[in-house]
Amino acid sequence: MKCPKCNKVIKKTDKNCRFCGVEFENNKEKTIIKTQIIYKTIENKANKWLILIIGVLSFLIILESSFMIWYFFINKPIIDNKKIIEDYNYKEILPYEIYNTNEQFEFDNLKISILDKFEIFKLDNTYSIYNGKNIIKIPISITNISDTNHGLNLFYYDIFDDTGNSIDEVAGYYEESLYYAEDLKKDSSYTKYIYALYFGNDSYIIRLKNKEKEIFVKYNIKNLTN
Repeated sequence: MKCPKCNKVIKKTDKNCRFCGVEFENNKEKTIIKTQIIYKTIENKANKWLILIIGVLSFLIILESSFMIWYFFINKPIIDNKKIIEDYNYKEILPYEIYNTNEQFEFDNLKISILDKFEIFKLDNTYSIYNGKNIIKIPISITNISDTNHGLNLFYYDIFDDTGNSIDEVAGYYEESLYYAEDLKKDSSYTKYIYALYFGNDSYIIRLKNKEKEIFVKYNIKNLTN
């Protein structure tokens, strides 16, 4: 403990300070010393708790920041594991459905099938940054099964290669594309087209996704004839 007068370190058994000579017999001096000891003990404990709380808060902030970075910049909108996407044994347990070309499925109050008759050609538009690039044209058949006029939302579908990388669309250059498709009347149908850049890859994955359902259609050019 410390002397309340000179602040020098002394023993608890000392009756007076060996540095300044102050006596500790009276209750006042003893009370001061005890108060100092209690204060120091509380102060040390408070500092430890403060350090612990700051550490925990810092960890939570780092954890949340890491999750946000992963979610918005690293996480891909499609499962990268090709084996899972291609293996039908997983169909029962995964939260999505898998189809091949020409198989009809229901999505967003529509009956849809991705048809196997594709075309590959070069984009001819001098104003486009993709001018001269190879384009793949994929037909998609759509039937409206809702009670109101309805069509496929442009934001509900994407096209990927078989490793999960997104492929750019060029639908805006072609009138037959989904980009210009009007809503269908009840029970009516049409065939429109997905236009995307062709990189020579043989396998594609077309994804349809809304808040209720996610569907993958495997599109393997090797198994098709254009």
